[in-house]
Amino acid sequence: MCPSGRQSDQELPPHRYLETLTRRISAFSFRERINFFRDQRIPRFLYKFRAAPDTSDSLHSITDIILNSKLWLSSPADFNDPFDMARKMVLQSTGVQRRRRINELLKGRLNFEERGKRTAEWMKKPIAELEKMIQSISQKQTSRTGICSFADDPLNILMWSHDASKHRGICCQFDVALDPSLFALPIEYSEEYPVVNWIINFNKDNLKAMLRKHSGWSYERESRIILLDHARRPYHFRPEALSALILGCWAEEGSILKLVSDRRSNGLPKPKLYRAIRHDRKYKITLRSF
Repeated sequence: MCPSGRQSDQELPPHRYLETLTRRISAFSFRERINFFRDQRIPRFLYKFRAAPDTSDSLHSITDIILNSKLWLSSPADFNDPFDMARKMVLQSTGVQRRRRINELLKGRLNFEERGKRTAEWMKKPIAELEKMIQSISQKQTSRTGICSFADDPLNILMWSHDASKHRGICCQFDVALDPSLFALPIEYSEEYPVVNWIINFNKDNLKAMLRKHSGWSYERESRIILLDHARRPYHFRPEALSALILGCWAEEGSILKLVSDRRSNGLPKPKLYRAIRHDRKYKITLRSF
């Protein structure tokens, strides 16, 4: 979890927790943000690997980033890992705690009398039936959650191989100090499947579930932006936050340089340009500016 987060903040819903941290960072000056990231050991730069622009979809994705300053919030339902953001919902509590939680859920949706009747109906249901209901609701809510993922290492050979068309794509560098709305929460990698108690510590445990993946994915070193009810929507960032573009070892320059030229014609700041170079004596990537 982000070391800047207060214990009370972690009791907020996941998207509110992220919004709270982002607001705090936004209140800092540019220099204060840089110092904050350094002192808290939080990556200032985040990276987005993109496939080579040799299909209409991949070209559109890269164009959105370079020309339109726009990212995409994916739905977990579209992920290539069916375990990502999945969790086991349980209802471990006393009857009083369960009644209070159900009443809170219905507050604002039903009047006092109707809320009392619905709460009584739910309290009569077996725990196993309630857990099945809550599991279904959780899955639907998760599918509507918008996720934008980043890596923290532009030299990661596996990321270039898997997410950038076998090193023919590009990697976009974002400076979070220039746009705190890009602040993302780090993923925890574990062999333990997340269990979320819907009654007690729900928001805190739910946040952990959203930020946990199987340890097999640890090479990604992922961070993610989380926005409730924003799945499959664009996410705009400040143009100056796109601070660099890195072309893969086998990437062709033509279409990328054309987009950079168009970006400058539109009055947007030019990002630094780098080429990933395969080291001739080590399993290692280096960068060369051009």
